[in-house]
Amino acid sequence: MYLHTENNTVSIVRESGEQQVVHPIWLRERITGDEAIDTQTLQRLYQPSDIPLDLTITHAALQPGSEQTVEVTFSDGLRASFSMDALQEDVDHASEWNPARMKRWKADINDIPDHDWQAVDCSDEALCRMLDDFYHYGFVIVSNVPKEKGFMHRFMGKFGVLRETHFGEVFDVETKPVYNDLAYTALGLTAHNDNNYRYHVPGIQVLHSIVNECDGGLSTLINGFAVAERLREVDPEAFEVLTQVEPRFRYVDSTTSLWGKGPMIQLDLQGELFQIRYSNRVEYVPLLSPERLAAYYRGRKTFCDLMNDREFVLEFRLKSGSLMMMDNHRVLHGRTAFDPQQGHRLLQGAYIDHDWPLETWNFLRHGSPLNAASAAA
Repeated sequence: MYLHTENNTVSIVRESGEQQVVHPIWLRERITGDEAIDTQTLQRLYQPSDIPLDLTITHAALQPGSEQTVEVTFSDGLRASFSMDALQEDVDHASEWNPARMKRWKADINDIPDHDWQAVDCSDEALCRMLDDFYHYGFVIVSNVPKEKGFMHRFMGKFGVLRETHFGEVFDVETKPVYNDLAYTALGLTAHNDNNYRYHVPGIQVLHSIVNECDGGLSTLINGFAVAERLREVDPEAFEVLTQVEPRFRYVDSTTSLWGKGPMIQLDLQGELFQIRYSNRVEYVPLLSPERLAAYYRGRKTFCDLMNDREFVLEFRLKSGSLMMMDNHRVLHGRTAFDPQQGHRLLQGAYIDHDWPLETWNFLRHGSPLNAASAAA
């Protein structure tokens, strides 16, 4: 990737040879001089909407002796220099965390991401590698963690603040005589996303295996994006209807009544996969025309059948002293049935919003732009 100037235009040329002309206002908004940017916050000191819409570049040339810095004069007389490194950082950073880029693994995955807690706890480099895998796969296993309640606070505290729900900040997942969710039974649970009945669905869930002694109770994971992509290939009409119809998701107990809604397959504005909402126990489609409902039910069945296809279901035992961190918007989780009379099974669960681990990952990979600005000064 490099800068090219010709006929008073600035272009970014990618390794593929693709050349993209840079809009003058886009370039102008990246001026970093003291008159434009506050040095302590890197926040703008001007209104971008005040930039003339007819702004043009009247002169653009590489700085003498440099292939990485371009000097630009704009039509309103302002002059500025731009670093290729800074522009490339801007372009790459804007696109590197893209859920659609997640690896499309299936049940035959042979490289399950597994990281040792001692390394992650003691090394920022190891923590960054763990988060690299998390964003690449949508889940990660951390082994050799303490087999004690409350460890979740220490682990999640490396990123930020736990997301409290009606289950609490940290909740025990074990069989209970009186329960408000099927997770607290010994029943098998087909793979699903949690808390679709919330206006803002928790982004990340962590399950910490403290004791797992009984037969059964195997953990299951499904790459929701891989299944959705298969659905788009084999049945485009089913895929389309699941991106358009918004079912409601309902949760109730003696003190709680929650409703949320959203498409089972959500796309971003570019048509890329963004979020999966799949929870067959709490999903209710609104009353639509018979034809629309028939199309939805057919699409849902096809999607469900694919979800249950062994090609996509990764099954394993989450051993005592390990935890699983998963993106609740991309990866579905479940478990096989178990017999609590054969041994004890206790997991602790918690949620955290996407912002916190993503902030940590960005900082570990790129540092703070404030530090870079100070060094440049």
